Amino acid sequence: MRGQGGGVGAGRHCLTALAGSAPERTSTAGTSWTCSRGWPTSRSWWWTAAATGRYRLLETIRQYGQQRLHEQGGATELFVQHSDHYRALAGQAAAQWCGPREVEWLSRQRTELPNLRAALDFCATRPDRAGIGLEIAVNVTRTRCWFFRSTLGEGRHWLERFLALAPEAPPALMAGAVAMKAWIALCQGDRPVAEVFLAECRSMARLFGDGGPPPPVVFIEGAHAMLVRGDPVAVPLLAEARSRFREAGHHGDAHMATMLWAMAAAFLGDGPTACAARDVYVAEAEASGGEWARTWAQWCRGLTELRHGDPALARPPLRESLERQHAIGDRWGPAWGLEALAWAAAGTGRHGQAAGLLGAAHRLRQDSGIALIGLHPFHDAHAEAECRVRAVLGPHVYAAAWARGAAAQDSVRLALDLSS
Repeated sequence: MRGQGGGVGAGRHCLTALAGSAPERTSTAGTSWTCSRGWPTSRSWWWTAAATGRYRLLETIRQYGQQRLHEQGGATELFVQHSDHYRALAGQAAAQWCGPREVEWLSRQRTELPNLRAALDFCATRPDRAGIGLEIAVNVTRTRCWFFRSTLGEGRHWLERFLALAPEAPPALMAGAVAMKAWIALCQGDRPVAEVFLAECRSMARLFGDGGPPPPVVFIEGAHAMLVRGDPVAVPLLAEARSRFREAGHHGDAHMATMLWAMAAAFLGDGPTACAARDVYVAEAEASGGEWARTWAQWCRGLTELRHGDPALARPPLRESLERQHAIGDRWGPAWGLEALAWAAAGTGRHGQAAGLLGAAHRLRQDSGIALIGLHPFHDAHAEAECRVRAVLGPHVYAAAWARGAAAQDSVRLALDLSS
């Protein structure tokens, strides 16, 4: 009996969004309810989950409440309060996501998406709120919510929309937003558009004069060098971005730069450089206490072994990373994990397994919309593994094994079974 649709008064909501610190009595959509100690009234229900009180409405009550609210002229004030609340929530999430509460924040962002979308939609209708909408869009992207849910297109949509609506926003916020949309375009494999966005970043960087480009612009320069050009200059650029983020106190952003720096070192650097970057990244992830961060650190351990050590030693951390990401509901990381496990299988002579994993990885990329193979170092590693496996198995055996992997309903479970 949960209400459907988006907007204030729909679905499940955080009591503090509209009622401040008084969950015993809250009003929204023009209708009031009194709840005492969590006992339900006849018209609404509320409960606590993850220390946050929430309630839900019948659809008919929601529609009636919205109608009455608009008739009484209180809709604008309510939407202002609502968007202010979710502006604060997105900012808090961006500041705290890289830490022990990482998965909790990612899950909460997923739960709050209808409310975040409602806040963004409202801000898009008001010129005086467009800057706030841009801030919300940037901070939700900083938490990597769109990556965790594998909905990069939506994240890019909001950034592009508010960059057009808020041309007078503070330069630092604008630069971060342009860098974020360029990063998403890169991860989508949309190179032509990413090039356009990168040119925007470079143009915007000139506004900062002798202070140099802001950290997000340095980050996207390093990401572009790694993912598009396969240029070793990515390693020092990403190290610089990491340092600048840390100086600015943006620890979550710094951690993302550390992760990409370690990947770039593994793909494009020599053995000592790759191992040193890996060790820094693993130590940082463990110290953060974040479960998602730790899974990516395990993935990077496996990648470094693949590129500079023993492929057989790459399999355990890659498998552990995949299993843990699957357990926390990550829809982004497993596509990378399946692909890397296929490389490890090819490198250890498990050619039939590698073919099946390549098929399963292809299926997962299709399902999630991730264009991993369009990224330079990943494309090269994929092509190398595929050529090796196809040459050993022959085209017909390879195609059959690949097709079995691609036909799996649960690609992650197949990969875990194959690599066990």
